[in-house]
Amino acid sequence: PRVFWSPAAFDPEIHLKFKTEKLYPVSFVGSTYRPFHPDRIELLEMLRKNNVDVRIDSKALQDMSLVFSRSKIVLNRSIADDLNMRVFEALGTGSLLLTNRLRPDSGLEQLFKDREHLVLYDHSELLDLVRFYLANDVERERIASKGYAEAQRNHTYHHRVRAILET
Repeated sequence: PRVFWSPAAFDPEIHLKFKTEKLYPVSFVGSTYRPFHPDRIELLEMLRKNNVDVRIDSKALQDMSLVFSRSKIVLNRSIADDLNMRVFEALGTGSLLLTNRLRPDSGLEQLFKDREHLVLYDHSELLDLVRFYLANDVERERIASKGYAEAQRNHTYHHRVRAILET
């Protein structure tokens, strides 16, 4: 009776929204080791071949948050179609998150709404979505702002600990 799902979360003192210019059209922070992440490599190469300026980096903690805060769009590609920590960390920085569509049992769409808090993509539509949101600042920032507010309101580690203690 005391078993429940506790998804990942973020720490607002580490994964924070820096007040900075949006210097990067798109950023991706994470592993790009081809043998482990061929899908990620394929997506990033496809974007670059189509003249999308993508910053690819390997940062952690506040350094990662600064890259995300400087980005118009943060791209996520989960490893095993799982609801990964990057979703929460990116939303906590206040930039628009584009993340791959996951299986219904992942829980992603129980916590966040597509085109309200973040944008979900399938491989075939990623380029069109990136182009759309780079060209539509108001819509991009509207979704980013709602995603940030939802993450702050319900998805910090403080929220997860409180749920554990209440259960």
